[in-house]
Amino acid sequence: VGVITGNRKTWIFDVGSSESTLEEIQQIEREKAIVSSHFHPDHMGNLSKIDCPEIYVGANTLRYSGKGTVIDSDLYIEDGLSLHLFPIPCCHAKGSLGLEVNEKYAFIGDATAPTTKAGKIVYNAQLLFDEIRIIESLRATYVFQSHRMDTIYEKEQVVEYLKEIYARRQPNNPYILCEDDIYA
Repeated sequence: VGVITGNRKTWIFDVGSSESTLEEIQQIEREKAIVSSHFHPDHMGNLSKIDCPEIYVGANTLRYSGKGTVIDSDLYIEDGLSLHLFPIPCCHAKGSLGLEVNEKYAFIGDATAPTTKAGKIVYNAQLLFDEIRIIESLRATYVFQSHRMDTIYEKEQVVEYLKEIYARRQPNNPYILCEDDIYA
């Protein structure tokens, strides 16, 4: 969960699923806007319990949440800070969103996580290629990733790591085996 204070609103990236997180979000007295990275319960489980008219989601997340404005291309918002909402390809969860703040930080949820296929931990090579391209294009210096040992990394570290995985691809195989991924 990321909490960003703008001039008019408090921007919340993912709302988690725990009762303690819900209580903290509900205690925010300012007008809120929520950006949901993807549809998994640990990222949006509290969404139905929060009264917020301004929610941004990917199309797949809308199927699960039943509410929100679908973001399918870059959206720029000024609120005393420069906010950039962007779709990001993801092996782990179709239709993910990211949030770049003041061209310094980017919240990307689980976008860098692999998926499983036939019991193996893998990345879809095309999605990974597209994801690398999008992360490289961000102006942010730092990237917040969910479920990692450290939450924040320099963008260049993330790109380098993903490129190392992409370099393992095999001809005529759409998936890249990655048993040593830190999500494994």
